[in-house]
Amino acid sequence: MVSYIVKGEDVTATFNTFLQRLASALRDIGVDATVSGRNDILLANGTKVCGNAFYHLKNRNIVHGTMLYDTNYNRMTRALTPDRLKLESAGVKSVKSRTGLIKEVLEIGVYGLRSKLERLLTNRIWELKPEDILAIEEIERTYRDPEYLYGKKSLNEKNITFSGRVEGCGRI
Repeated sequence: MVSYIVKGEDVTATFNTFLQRLASALRDIGVDATVSGRNDILLANGTKVCGNAFYHLKNRNIVHGTMLYDTNYNRMTRALTPDRLKLESAGVKSVKSRTGLIKEVLEIGVYGLRSKLERLLTNRIWELKPEDILAIEEIERTYRDPEYLYGKKSLNEKNITFSGRVEGCGRI
């Protein structure tokens, strides 16, 4: 995963800057990568190798991309269940046929990839202090809580159901 964190830029501009920089860095190390659509990076054969998402707060933007270096396709396809209409709109038959692996086009290991991307994409290293790590671990604990993971409805919570397309976001 690669994250790009900036202050107060326009969402569209921030997303585009991140995608272009990441695709350029991949090209610099020998991966024929291009930006496609709103949030994907593809290999030359048209398969998706990096999906990206955006989180926006007032005056803060975080874009993160998850690159696929290697995977067990059987496990991946069981874990990912996109809407059939989304696959059809991309003109693909399955998640596997849409997905590419960086290791198939790059002759360095995952640690070599990480090292090269770190050199190309970062302008400083942020050293975490022990208290920073403790604070991060405390936040992490909340995400491992079964109540958070599996949900627990309170008596005051109302059920809201929505199904359909949200323009600019996708299908829910």
